[in-house]
Amino acid sequence: MGMGPYFTVSPMLTEEEARAIREFLERKSAAEKRMRKESTAQRNRPALEAMKAVRRISETIVHLLDGFSLEVVKGRSVHELLADACRRLERSGVIVDADVVIEELRRRESLGGLGVPGTTLALYHARSFAVLRPSLTMYRLDAPQTVPGMDGEPMEINTVVLLLGPSDADKEMLTVLSEVSSLLVKDEQSLAVLAHGGEEEVYSLVSAHLEQFFDHYWTSMKE
Repeated sequence: MGMGPYFTVSPMLTEEEARAIREFLERKSAAEKRMRKESTAQRNRPALEAMKAVRRISETIVHLLDGFSLEVVKGRSVHELLADACRRLERSGVIVDADVVIEELRRRESLGGLGVPGTTLALYHARSFAVLRPSLTMYRLDAPQTVPGMDGEPMEINTVVLLLGPSDADKEMLTVLSEVSSLLVKDEQSLAVLAHGGEEEVYSLVSAHLEQFFDHYWTSMKE
């Protein structure tokens, strides 16, 4: 049998020896407690990480839904409406510098069309240090406009979707943003709502889609 640390004491304990033993036992139990605490912390770390990831997912969804709006735009070009939209987002504290974001959206557009082929929607999206929190807003044009599609072909659009995120977005935030993009190619029914629905109807569609995504995410975390 392995012997642990031990004391040699005289048969009649002196006060000194008794105190030494007590201190030794207290130190030993404190060390054991600490080790137990550390191993519990190790065990709980994955659970804590999962909760933090879920919090980041839900925070992103809350920002997108809280800031959502659909506005009918009259007599303005896509570029004018994007500039106006960014300035308004700057006033409401979503963006710190509208010009930086407008520039980034133009740059994205110059790299390739942003019209979603087979729809009447254009997705203008950017990530920038000038964006403080994720944002989703939509703009319905009073008259169709022609923009380059993602496939390089010119196409007519009646709706601009503006999706913005900070440049240091974490993995969870990016997952939610791409989930919003996937709604633009989901199915005919969703597309009809995005292209023609009123603000309430579009909001219901987007929130139902993101809630369903959150449920799936949460369930997969628990497995």
